[in-house]
Amino acid sequence: MAALRLAGLLPSQRPDPAPLRAWIAAHRPGTILVANVMGQFGVVAERLVESAFLRPPWEADPDRPDPLATALEAWTGQVLRAFLEVLAESGADLWLVHDRAVIFSGGGLELGPWEEAWGRQLTSEGAPIEASDALAGLELPPLLTAGGREVVRRERWLWPVAPGQRHLIEALVARRPGWGAVASVNPCPHSLPQQP
Repeated sequence: MAALRLAGLLPSQRPDPAPLRAWIAAHRPGTILVANVMGQFGVVAERLVESAFLRPPWEADPDRPDPLATALEAWTGQVLRAFLEVLAESGADLWLVHDRAVIFSGGGLELGPWEEAWGRQLTSEGAPIEASDALAGLELPPLLTAGGREVVRRERWLWPVAPGQRHLIEALVARRPGWGAVASVNPCPHSLPQQP
């Protein structure tokens, strides 16, 4: 019952990244690097919710709906949007590197040419791809260009984290027009880069 109440309450909780806005106003950075942050918002929110319950509040049966998980994912999307809006208001160039998805399926996995929808960029022979969306369904490039920036570099690569777990990492550089090209941003020597 408490999990259902929380699921009903979450949509009314409006995220406000006031400390980030204040820091940007005080320091007025020309470039902001956001590394391995946005893909963690949902995980941190899940852990906070779990800490408020004696037992895990999630629906155990994967075939039944889980109102709390659905509400928390929607709220995580609101948090990400609020965070990106503050970054967009900053006027700074943005360098973003984050988990785009966590892939649990085994077997061969290929990363094709860039696709706006990350799921279409992945191909696998055999078993279907089992993955979780680390950004609550948001596609970031359209959100970044709303403030007059251009996405001048976009890359994704597969990063093997543990047996049976690979992360699809996404790197985006959004700059004000006229600043020129940007070199590759893939820092992982053991990754599988996207195809040109």
